[in-house]
Amino acid sequence: MDTADMRALPARRDKWFVGGGRSVVYAPPFPLWDRVPGFWDGVHIADQHVPTLFCVIILDDAWQPIDWRWVGRRWTPEALEQHWVASGWRLRERRVIAPPDVCASHLELRLTRGRPRRVHVVWWSRQRVRADDAGYSLLDADVRDGRAALSLRLADGTPLAVSGGFDVPTDSYQLQLAEDTVDHPLWRVAPFGEKVRDGRLACERNVRVGVLTRRPGDGGHPGADGVLHVGLHRACQVVPGESVPMEAWASLAFGAAPPQPPDGAVILRSRTAWEEFLDDVPAFSCNDPAIETYYWYRWWGLRLHMIDPRARAHQHPSVVEGIDGFRRHISYSAQCHLWETSWLCDPGLARGIMRNMIANQHANGMFPGSIALAGTGGFYHADWSHVWQVHQLHPDEDFLREVYGPLARYVEYMRSVRDHEGWHLFDVLDQGETGQEYMGRYLAADPHADDWRRIQLKGVGETVYVYQIARCLARIARLIGESAAGWDREADLIREAIRGRTWDAAEEWFCDLVPPDGHRSPAHAATSFYPFLCDVAGPDHLGAIRRHLLNPNEFWTPWPIPAEGAAEPTFDPEAAWKRKRMSCPWNGRNWPMATCHAAEALARASDAAPDLAPAAADLIRRFVRMMSYGDDPARPNCFEHYNPYTGAPSEYRGVDDYQHSWVVDLIIKYVAGVRPQDDDRLVVDPLPFGLRRFSLDGVRYRGHDVSVTWRRGEGLAVSVDGRERARSPRLARLVVPL
Repeated sequence: MDTADMRALPARRDKWFVGGGRSVVYAPPFPLWDRVPGFWDGVHIADQHVPTLFCVIILDDAWQPIDWRWVGRRWTPEALEQHWVASGWRLRERRVIAPPDVCASHLELRLTRGRPRRVHVVWWSRQRVRADDAGYSLLDADVRDGRAALSLRLADGTPLAVSGGFDVPTDSYQLQLAEDTVDHPLWRVAPFGEKVRDGRLACERNVRVGVLTRRPGDGGHPGADGVLHVGLHRACQVVPGESVPMEAWASLAFGAAPPQPPDGAVILRSRTAWEEFLDDVPAFSCNDPAIETYYWYRWWGLRLHMIDPRARAHQHPSVVEGIDGFRRHISYSAQCHLWETSWLCDPGLARGIMRNMIANQHANGMFPGSIALAGTGGFYHADWSHVWQVHQLHPDEDFLREVYGPLARYVEYMRSVRDHEGWHLFDVLDQGETGQEYMGRYLAADPHADDWRRIQLKGVGETVYVYQIARCLARIARLIGESAAGWDREADLIREAIRGRTWDAAEEWFCDLVPPDGHRSPAHAATSFYPFLCDVAGPDHLGAIRRHLLNPNEFWTPWPIPAEGAAEPTFDPEAAWKRKRMSCPWNGRNWPMATCHAAEALARASDAAPDLAPAAADLIRRFVRMMSYGDDPARPNCFEHYNPYTGAPSEYRGVDDYQHSWVVDLIIKYVAGVRPQDDDRLVVDPLPFGLRRFSLDGVRYRGHDVSVTWRRGEGLAVSVDGRERARSPRLARLVVPL
């Protein structure tokens, strides 16, 4: 059987993100100092940014910096490797993050010629601290056993502890509070040069020094107000032709006690953690390099954004939406992560995503739009029925009992707050809560909706979400002994409202409705394809697919699909709204979130209309190909949005690896064909991608290990627990009782 895994992802020179699968990530959108050993551009722990974590400076015996020239990098999912040269010297760095949130720079210093040399290596951290509550407050700073130990209090009150140093005891150190200056990792900027005494740093602790600083309510304390520089120094002798290895590290943890130093080499721990993660992921390969590479790239991106700080509002493992300001547990993307992480052999992460939302559910039943350490905010419409796939793959009635009440309260919130008219159609109240701001669909409710004012629009897509949740609650109720009749009745009423009130038979289009009179909106947005995600749309509605989705003048662009139809008056494929380029415009860009919805809708529609199956496969194939630089499968990416005519990504935003879609789920369900079921049947039904071969191995399905293989000329085979259970000479729907 052909298999591949994340280790087969092509090495690259254009990437620098590093993560360890816990809560810390190094992913600066526009790094300034990525070519300096260490993590000087800063890291995030959960949603908190820790700037200028540390760097490593190498000096000659006269304490003058060696003049390094950066010569290149090699990125793999496991590590960022970089190389420098200087006169007579070579330096190699492997930068990793390993559990439990340890950032490490593994260095190999090599002297290529001449006589033995003595060098000085300095670990330097720079933390801006304040004596008031407007920023980081310093609780404690010390050097213990040759390692730095810092205790900080973040602006939101969260205690953060940082420890760091080398893998061997240091020879000297300096703690130095200073007024602020440029934050460049240059030796001439550091406050250490004049602190050298007899080849060593002065070993001073100048921390709570300087002008008396007063805090509100205090009588006054010695100030820790400015920039705290921490320098750790080690000296070493380098022999020509030999390499000197060293590991510089910093460990972060929430709490007041500095984390313990790593036990053993961090570089090895990082590799072990990746191996353990890969053991949990189904292995996929195929002869299309774009699809195979992207499958593994997506799993790397999910692991990059996994967090489990067990602090404040984050009490369960989850996946954040993206880098930088998107490092929050966002409800709009959580629905995607529920589907994708349900395919892991261990369902703990998928269940944690839902549990984290439940733990922060509001008293009125609303799930928060965003969960940060300090609390929650906002609201997004989302389809929480995706939790049902977790049960389909990993049955657990106790988990269903756990989610039943919270989901029921959420539907009650939607009924009581979002449908005062009793139409069984649900309100969008501002352009942001859909996650799809700056679209023409909102102007039907208010021509100034883009001014972030309150509106009222009965949204087709948002109502489909509630329908799916109500239908999911009926399924759960039947399993756990609750009455399902009320939920079935609620779902039926919503389905009939969508079919009866929003469907325009002449236009063949599901229309948003505009209260108070309920007239149909003329806007064409991708959300109107959402009824095809389920049984709301039937054979009588396929005109919406054939006439609009597959229309090159509307949604079937060269890189489909734009979130708003190309015929709309507000359509702009170049990320402009009213001719101003925007950060997050949905009026004509291809957003992976909307494209995943459309691909899922088209694939499900093809079950009833098999002639649509080639188009569904084509959409998924083009979608995956779009998310790479220059259509090069060796350089995948995942930006927020793309030009639907050129495929150009929103690089100007700097937000790559944005987890706002469900590509893994599309590949497993429609390339390999594994379709989750409500009963003890395994259904395999691949779409016609025209592949010569593919294989999917190690799927955990209802307690069984499932493998699917296809080879042209040999056929499609399905194995369960190591035994072949079904075979077909061609791609076909196979059903295996379990």
